[in-house]
Amino acid sequence: MLKALSETDIKSKIDSLFIPNPALLGALPPNGTPPPESGEKINFLFLDVDGVLNSHKIQILKRNLAFPNPDSTNKEYVHNKDCTDIMAAGLINKLCEATNSLIILSSSWRIGTGLDIIRPMLSELGIKPELVIGKTDTLVGERGDQITRFWACLKTDIGRDYLIKNELLMADVHLDDASIGTYAIIDDDSDEVVDRDHKSHFIKTTFMDGLTCALTIEAGKVLSQDPDFYLNRLGGSPSAGHTWEKGFH
Repeated sequence: MLKALSETDIKSKIDSLFIPNPALLGALPPNGTPPPESGEKINFLFLDVDGVLNSHKIQILKRNLAFPNPDSTNKEYVHNKDCTDIMAAGLINKLCEATNSLIILSSSWRIGTGLDIIRPMLSELGIKPELVIGKTDTLVGERGDQITRFWACLKTDIGRDYLIKNELLMADVHLDDASIGTYAIIDDDSDEVVDRDHKSHFIKTTFMDGLTCALTIEAGKVLSQDPDFYLNRLGGSPSAGHTWEKGFH
Protein backbone atom coordinates (compact mmCIF):
# COMPACT_ATOMS: atom_id res chain seq x y z
CA MET A 1 0.00 0.00 0.00
CA LEU A 2 1.30 3.44 -0.89
CA LYS A 3 2.07 5.67 2.07
CA ALA A 4 0.00 8.88 2.17
CA LEU A 5 2.09 12.01 1.92
CA SER A 6 1.93 14.44 4.82
CA GLU A 7 1.83 18.21 4.28
CA THR A 8 5.52 18.31 5.28
CA ASP A 9 6.32 15.65 2.66
CA ILE A 10 4.44 17.62 0.01
CA LYS A 11 6.23 20.88 0.86
CA SER A 12 9.57 19.08 0.75
CA LYS A 13 8.78 17.67 -2.69
CA ILE A 14 7.76 21.11 -3.99
CA ASP A 15 10.98 22.63 -2.66
CA SER A 16 13.07 19.89 -4.25
CA LEU A 17 11.38 20.30 -7.63
CA PHE A 18 11.33 24.08 -7.76
CA ILE A 19 14.74 25.45 -6.91
CA PRO A 20 15.13 29.05 -8.14
CA ASN A 21 18.29 29.77 -10.09
CA PRO A 22 20.21 32.23 -7.85
CA ALA A 23 21.93 33.71 -10.89
CA LEU A 24 18.57 34.93 -12.18
CA LEU A 25 16.75 35.79 -8.98
CA GLY A 26 17.23 38.50 -6.40
CA ALA A 27 15.55 38.48 -3.00
CA LEU A 28 11.84 39.22 -3.31
CA PRO A 29 11.32 42.86 -2.31
CA PRO A 30 9.15 43.27 0.81
CA ASN A 31 5.77 44.78 0.02
CA GLY A 32 6.72 45.60 -3.54
CA THR A 33 9.85 47.71 -2.95
CA PRO A 34 12.01 47.38 -6.08
CA PRO A 35 15.33 45.59 -5.64
CA PRO A 36 17.95 48.31 -5.22
CA GLU A 37 20.50 47.23 -7.83
CA SER A 38 19.23 44.29 -9.87
CA GLY A 39 16.89 46.40 -11.98
CA GLU A 40 14.49 43.46 -12.30
CA LYS A 41 10.95 44.68 -12.72
CA ILE A 42 8.12 43.73 -10.38
CA ASN A 43 5.37 41.62 -11.90
CA PHE A 44 1.82 41.08 -10.67
CA LEU A 45 -0.42 38.05 -10.37
CA PHE A 46 -4.19 38.55 -10.34
CA LEU A 47 -5.28 35.54 -8.33
CA ASP A 48 -8.59 33.72 -8.01
CA VAL A 49 -9.27 31.23 -5.19
CA ASP A 50 -12.22 29.04 -6.16
CA GLY A 51 -11.09 26.90 -9.06
CA VAL A 52 -7.43 27.51 -8.18
CA LEU A 53 -6.93 26.56 -4.53
CA ASN A 54 -10.46 25.16 -4.18
CA SER A 55 -11.40 22.35 -6.56
CA HIS A 56 -13.51 19.23 -6.94
CA LYS A 57 -10.26 17.25 -6.70
CA ILE A 58 -9.67 18.60 -3.18
CA GLN A 59 -13.33 18.18 -2.30
CA ILE A 60 -13.06 14.48 -3.13
CA LEU A 61 -9.89 14.10 -1.05
CA LYS A 62 -10.97 16.28 1.89
CA ARG A 63 -14.75 15.72 1.65
CA ASN A 64 -15.30 19.47 1.88
CA LEU A 65 -14.36 22.88 0.49
CA ALA A 66 -13.05 26.01 2.17
CA PHE A 67 -14.92 29.31 2.18
CA PRO A 68 -14.15 32.72 3.64
CA ASN A 69 -14.99 33.72 7.18
CA PRO A 70 -13.68 37.31 7.39
CA ASP A 71 -14.43 37.64 11.11
CA SER A 72 -11.37 39.19 12.68
CA THR A 73 -12.75 38.83 16.22
CA ASN A 74 -11.87 35.17 16.50
CA LYS A 75 -8.83 35.24 14.18
CA GLU A 76 -10.21 32.33 12.15
CA TYR A 77 -10.50 33.75 8.67
CA VAL A 78 -11.41 30.61 6.73
CA HIS A 79 -13.97 27.87 7.27
CA ASN A 80 -12.48 24.45 6.51
CA LYS A 81 -9.06 25.98 5.88
CA ASP A 82 -7.55 22.50 5.61
CA CYS A 83 -9.79 21.79 2.62
CA THR A 84 -7.80 23.75 0.06
CA ASP A 85 -4.98 22.57 -2.15
CA ILE A 86 -1.71 23.03 -0.24
CA MET A 87 0.21 21.89 -3.31
CA ALA A 88 -1.43 24.60 -5.42
CA ALA A 89 -0.65 27.22 -2.75
CA GLY A 90 2.97 26.08 -2.75
CA LEU A 91 3.09 26.42 -6.53
CA ILE A 92 1.73 29.97 -6.31
CA ASN A 93 4.41 30.89 -3.76
CA LYS A 94 7.16 29.42 -5.91
CA LEU A 95 5.78 31.06 -9.03
CA CYS A 96 5.87 34.48 -7.39
CA GLU A 97 9.37 33.98 -6.02
CA ALA A 98 10.70 32.79 -9.37
CA THR A 99 9.18 35.69 -11.33
CA ASN A 100 9.53 38.56 -8.83
CA SER A 101 5.74 38.79 -8.66
CA LEU A 102 3.29 40.13 -6.10
CA ILE A 103 -0.34 39.09 -5.70
CA ILE A 104 -3.48 41.12 -6.35
CA LEU A 105 -6.56 39.22 -5.16
CA SER A 106 -9.26 39.24 -7.83
CA SER A 107 -11.34 36.44 -6.30
CA SER A 108 -14.84 36.94 -4.87
CA TRP A 109 -13.14 36.18 -1.54
CA ARG A 110 -12.09 39.85 -1.49
CA ILE A 111 -15.65 41.24 -1.45
CA GLY A 112 -16.44 43.23 1.69
CA THR A 113 -13.00 42.48 3.11
CA GLY A 114 -9.98 44.74 3.64
CA LEU A 115 -6.36 43.90 3.00
CA ASP A 116 -5.82 43.64 6.76
CA ILE A 117 -8.01 40.53 6.66
CA ILE A 118 -7.18 39.30 3.16
CA ARG A 119 -3.50 38.74 4.01
CA PRO A 120 -4.09 36.45 7.04
CA MET A 121 -7.01 34.84 5.21
CA LEU A 122 -4.80 33.81 2.29
CA SER A 123 -2.07 32.83 4.74
CA GLU A 124 -4.46 30.25 6.19
CA LEU A 125 -4.77 28.83 2.66
CA GLY A 126 -0.99 28.48 2.36
CA ILE A 127 -0.18 31.69 0.45
CA LYS A 128 2.71 33.72 1.85
CA PRO A 129 1.02 36.89 3.17
CA GLU A 130 3.96 39.15 2.32
CA LEU A 131 3.27 38.43 -1.36
CA VAL A 132 -0.26 39.86 -1.16
CA ILE A 133 -0.34 43.61 -1.69
CA GLY A 134 -3.71 44.49 -3.21
CA LYS A 135 -7.19 43.61 -4.39
CA THR A 136 -9.30 44.64 -7.35
CA ASP A 137 -12.36 46.83 -6.83
CA THR A 138 -15.99 45.72 -6.91
CA LEU A 139 -17.45 48.92 -8.36
CA VAL A 140 -18.91 48.01 -11.73
CA GLY A 141 -18.37 45.51 -14.48
CA GLU A 142 -17.13 41.95 -14.55
CA ARG A 143 -13.76 40.69 -13.38
CA GLY A 144 -12.05 41.65 -16.62
CA ASP A 145 -13.14 45.28 -16.21
CA GLN A 146 -11.91 45.30 -12.63
CA ILE A 147 -8.50 43.94 -13.62
CA THR A 148 -8.27 46.47 -16.47
CA ARG A 149 -8.94 49.35 -14.08
CA PHE A 150 -6.47 48.13 -11.47
CA TRP A 151 -3.70 47.55 -14.02
CA ALA A 152 -4.21 50.98 -15.57
CA CYS A 153 -4.07 52.64 -12.13
CA LEU A 154 -1.01 50.67 -11.07
CA LYS A 155 1.06 52.13 -13.90
CA THR A 156 0.77 55.82 -12.91
CA ASP A 157 1.50 57.85 -9.77
CA ILE A 158 -2.02 59.27 -9.74
CA GLY A 159 -3.50 55.82 -10.23
CA ARG A 160 -1.44 54.28 -7.43
CA ASP A 161 -2.49 57.11 -5.11
CA TYR A 162 -6.10 56.34 -6.00
CA LEU A 163 -5.64 52.63 -5.22
CA ILE A 164 -4.01 53.39 -1.86
CA LYS A 165 -6.67 55.98 -0.94
CA ASN A 166 -9.41 53.46 -1.66
CA GLU A 167 -7.60 50.69 0.26
CA LEU A 168 -7.03 48.57 -2.84
CA LEU A 169 -3.23 48.74 -2.58
CA MET A 170 -1.13 48.65 0.55
CA ALA A 171 0.12 52.09 1.53
CA ASP A 172 3.70 50.94 2.13
CA VAL A 173 4.13 49.50 -1.35
CA HIS A 174 6.81 51.56 -3.11
CA LEU A 175 6.44 51.50 -6.87
CA ASP A 176 7.28 53.81 -9.73
CA ASP A 177 6.53 53.66 -13.44
CA ALA A 178 9.91 52.13 -14.24
CA SER A 179 9.51 49.27 -11.75
CA ILE A 180 6.24 47.91 -13.19
CA GLY A 181 6.74 44.76 -15.25
CA THR A 182 3.95 42.59 -16.60
CA TYR A 183 1.06 40.59 -15.18
CA ALA A 184 -0.77 37.28 -15.34
CA ILE A 185 -4.28 36.22 -14.39
CA ILE A 186 -4.97 32.79 -12.89
CA ASP A 187 -8.69 32.05 -12.82
CA ASP A 188 -11.12 29.28 -13.69
CA ASP A 189 -13.51 31.69 -15.37
CA SER A 190 -13.29 34.44 -17.95
CA ASP A 191 -15.52 37.07 -19.49
CA GLU A 192 -15.64 39.14 -22.67
CA VAL A 193 -13.04 41.65 -21.41
CA VAL A 194 -10.62 38.95 -20.26
CA ASP A 195 -10.93 37.10 -23.55
CA ARG A 196 -10.50 40.30 -25.58
CA ASP A 197 -8.00 42.41 -23.63
CA HIS A 198 -6.11 39.98 -21.40
CA LYS A 199 -6.02 36.81 -23.47
CA SER A 200 -2.22 36.57 -23.67
CA HIS A 201 -1.96 37.06 -19.89
CA PHE A 202 -4.74 34.64 -18.90
CA ILE A 203 -4.08 31.18 -17.46
CA LYS A 204 -7.36 29.29 -17.29
CA THR A 205 -7.77 26.61 -14.62
CA THR A 206 -10.81 24.40 -14.05
CA PHE A 207 -12.84 23.90 -10.90
CA MET A 208 -12.45 20.18 -11.50
CA ASP A 209 -8.67 20.16 -10.99
CA GLY A 210 -7.67 23.63 -9.75
CA LEU A 211 -4.14 24.85 -10.37
CA THR A 212 -1.86 22.24 -11.91
CA CYS A 213 1.91 22.18 -12.29
CA ALA A 214 1.59 22.57 -16.08
CA LEU A 215 -0.55 25.69 -15.71
CA THR A 216 1.87 27.11 -13.13
CA ILE A 217 4.67 26.78 -15.67
CA GLU A 218 2.51 28.49 -18.32
CA ALA A 219 1.93 31.38 -15.89
CA GLY A 220 5.67 31.49 -15.27
CA LYS A 221 6.33 31.87 -18.99
CA VAL A 222 3.94 34.83 -19.11
CA LEU A 223 5.42 36.55 -16.05
CA SER A 224 9.08 35.91 -16.88
CA GLN A 225 8.62 36.21 -20.65
CA ASP A 226 10.91 33.21 -20.87
CA PRO A 227 9.71 30.19 -22.92
CA ASP A 228 12.19 28.02 -21.00
CA PHE A 229 10.92 29.25 -17.64
CA TYR A 230 10.87 25.78 -16.08
CA LEU A 231 14.51 25.10 -16.91
CA ASN A 232 15.92 28.59 -16.38
CA ARG A 233 13.93 29.89 -13.43
CA LEU A 234 12.95 26.78 -11.51
CA GLY A 235 16.03 24.64 -11.94
CA GLY A 236 13.91 22.08 -13.76
CA SER A 237 15.29 18.89 -15.24
CA PRO A 238 13.93 15.77 -16.95
CA SER A 239 12.28 13.30 -14.63
CA ALA A 240 14.21 10.29 -13.31
CA GLY A 241 11.92 8.11 -15.41
CA HIS A 242 13.07 9.85 -18.58
CA THR A 243 16.71 10.07 -17.59
CA TRP A 244 17.00 6.41 -16.63
CA GLU A 245 14.24 5.03 -18.84
CA LYS A 246 16.42 2.33 -20.43
CA GLY A 247 17.24 0.98 -16.98
CA PHE A 248 13.58 0.16 -16.40
CA HIS A 249 13.33 -2.28 -19.32
